[in-house]
Amino acid sequence: MNYSLLLQKKIICSAETPFQVFCLSVIFSSMDKSFFKQLDLVVYEQFVGLNDLIEILELGKLFDNIYVIKHEDFDNTRKNLRYLCNQKFNIAQMREVFFKQFSFFDYKLYDVLFCATPSCITHDIKNYCVPGGFTVFYDDGTGSHNGSGRHMKTFVDKVYNSSTTQNDKNIINKIEDWLVRLFFKKELLYNVAEIWLFNPSKLDREIYLDGIVQSIDFENSSLYKTIKHKALDDEEFGKYWFLSLTTASNSNELNREKEILKTITTYINTTINVRLHPGRSNDFGDRIEFNVKDSKILWELMSLKGVINNDSVLIGHCSTAQITPKLIFDLEPTLVFLYKLYSVDNDQLRRANRTVEDIKSRYINKSKIYVPENEAQLIDSLMKIS
Repeated sequence: MNYSLLLQKKIICSAETPFQVFCLSVIFSSMDKSFFKQLDLVVYEQFVGLNDLIEILELGKLFDNIYVIKHEDFDNTRKNLRYLCNQKFNIAQMREVFFKQFSFFDYKLYDVLFCATPSCITHDIKNYCVPGGFTVFYDDGTGSHNGSGRHMKTFVDKVYNSSTTQNDKNIINKIEDWLVRLFFKKELLYNVAEIWLFNPSKLDREIYLDGIVQSIDFENSSLYKTIKHKALDDEEFGKYWFLSLTTASNSNELNREKEILKTITTYINTTINVRLHPGRSNDFGDRIEFNVKDSKILWELMSLKGVINNDSVLIGHCSTAQITPKLIFDLEPTLVFLYKLYSVDNDQLRRANRTVEDIKSRYINKSKIYVPENEAQLIDSLMKIS
């Protein structure tokens, strides 16, 4: 990591998921705190277990201040034309509204923004709190390693190689993207200096411009290595894990998920741990074949403490939770990617295929990775694993 970039800087970090909080704590627990002038964190509360995470962070005394923006106080999906016009023509009033609503910022200005992905909240923080500074993007899991950010019309910074910016949008959407970028480029710029990833691969470096990718140093990060969690010590976990879809999934996807899970439980003669995506409530019910787990215990902590190991089987659509054991801890659990069993468009398919290609390039035993294309292949994969 290019630490010199941050020397004596005032830094504001933004996190919207447990994995993002984990990444930030790894990054900054490997550095001497005197290196910075100030280091603050703002967390968008949209997942369970936030208080436990904050307790860990306060124990490590990483951040000078930790601020929480509640989900109900901020619409993180409001990137519409009216918003963009206000950013362009009425930014002084927008800035005043922002600081009055979130008074804990106290009109402070920072030199650097650390964020994982373009979003409404990170745009606002950049525009109002870091107006003359730059941004470092850090690892957001699969999205960071398959280049999904290149498809966002509101992400205009040039960080991707031209060969990875092709997509399947129709001509109307492409014109819309072009107009947004033409008229609102200044308002949308993050001024990205670098992108920090866990163990960037050859494929990662092909996605991004030369020299922009830096490697996150996990080995010298001490915070999570000393943490003890009673639930991990006292509870028995089986080897099979089903990783649920996100809260943003539509009803057809959720119904399809339950169909797939029914097939899996038919051919696996043991209890399956169902790991709920952060923010999703338990809609699987009380079934003897399920051991439903919420996301209060940090997923990465489970790999660090040996709950997830080389004998584990991680079954999911194509999630960050499937790739982090190898990406960060060099573990090789068996992976079953289910995305081809759902209705996905060509662009989603391309991104998922890239994720699988990348994780396969990292695995020594590539035979532990399965990508069934239909239910028969899923059953065949499960029979081979069991």
